[in-house]
Amino acid sequence: LEGTMKKERLEERFGIKVLITILCLTVVQLGNIIPIPTINTAYFSYLVSKTSVLGMMNRFSGGAFQNMTLCALGISIYISASIVIQMLTVIFRKLEELERNGAYGKKQLERITVSFSIFLSVVGAFSFGIMLRANGILKDQKWTTYLITVGCLCFGSLLLILLGKVIDKKGIGNGITVVLMMNMITYIPNDVQSLYYGFMKKHPAWMWVATIAVVIILIILAIFMNEIEKRIKLQYSSAPVESDSVRESSYLSISGRLISVMPAILTSTVFQMITLFSAFGGSNIKWVQYFNMSNWFMKKHPEYMIGFAVYLILMIAFSYFYISITFNPYQMAFNLKKEGVVIENVRPGEETIKYLKKSVNQIVWICIGLLFVLITVPMAITGLSNVSSLNSGGTTLIIIVGAMLETVRSFKGECLIVNYRKKSWLRKEKKHVSSKRKKSR
Repeated sequence: LEGTMKKERLEERFGIKVLITILCLTVVQLGNIIPIPTINTAYFSYLVSKTSVLGMMNRFSGGAFQNMTLCALGISIYISASIVIQMLTVIFRKLEELERNGAYGKKQLERITVSFSIFLSVVGAFSFGIMLRANGILKDQKWTTYLITVGCLCFGSLLLILLGKVIDKKGIGNGITVVLMMNMITYIPNDVQSLYYGFMKKHPAWMWVATIAVVIILIILAIFMNEIEKRIKLQYSSAPVESDSVRESSYLSISGRLISVMPAILTSTVFQMITLFSAFGGSNIKWVQYFNMSNWFMKKHPEYMIGFAVYLILMIAFSYFYISITFNPYQMAFNLKKEGVVIENVRPGEETIKYLKKSVNQIVWICIGLLFVLITVPMAITGLSNVSSLNSGGTTLIIIVGAMLETVRSFKGECLIVNYRKKSWLRKEKKHVSSKRKKSR
């Protein structure tokens, strides 16, 4: 009976985790629907449709930004805060020490990230409120209206962070990633509608088939980029491993997930911010048009491809910068030497560092090539079809595929834990029953 009760409790806990995740995502969608009462949403949507520079921000917020709802600022503020904190760990030794200090250090870094994201939310809400007020998007110019707007924006942003953390602790998967994935999935129908009316409807049926084939190929490439990895065989110099199975399973993995979509997000954010502030700041500087992704691949203005070239250069630079934060060959070589581990057929020290650098460079360039294809193809379709909402489609696809794969891995992990504990309890119950029978005999 005890074993049966424990199994039922475990299944209940698993069901509760799934239910909590669904409830949190439902609250997120409600936040994306409820409009801020002090903003003229129709006028703001009209301005956004004219500028065509907010594709990424709209996707991150699930369309809430264009509709100016409670969760208009989206979860991107937390993502920006976590990236900044990761960068600061390279500069400040105290943060670097916390990162190396196991579970306690990670908890402290998480608290710092959350605190910094709250600070960015408040600053972002106040600055964006000023921009809305200056452009006459608020219903009136009263300070109370401005403060209510700022309060609603702050509340929505903090709500998303809180729900993400609840999913982390009580639900299934990485909370922030799951929220971001759901926001982007809810924006997909808008992209499909824009593609149909702006491109597919004007062309013959074979173009439909070709478009669907291109989308499928891009999805396969996105999965490949997230799953690609290089496994480096390790040997234990200080304590030789006797079992061949253990020796084969000892390896260092360098995965494409170390880079994934982060360089594209960083580069796109820089370009989107430039065009956003120029649009709402009333600036009509000509060079700003080079940073507008909607202008690339246009037949009438080939000169705007200079902006695309700058985009690629920045993406390569961010790729190397981000991988240097997430995977440090010098630190990894030092850790391997300290633990008495060497790479197979490679001497410890300088040769190990060179080998790790070479391995990282291989993964980086493969990921850059895949990122180039995944981002360029939707942008090229945008330029040819004049469907401006698709210019961030490649980035969206990579994030959704990566988040889905991560969530599936978390779900499988939870299922394995449940099954393992069930089996262990069944074994204990069988032993208990057999011992009782022996005593009775």
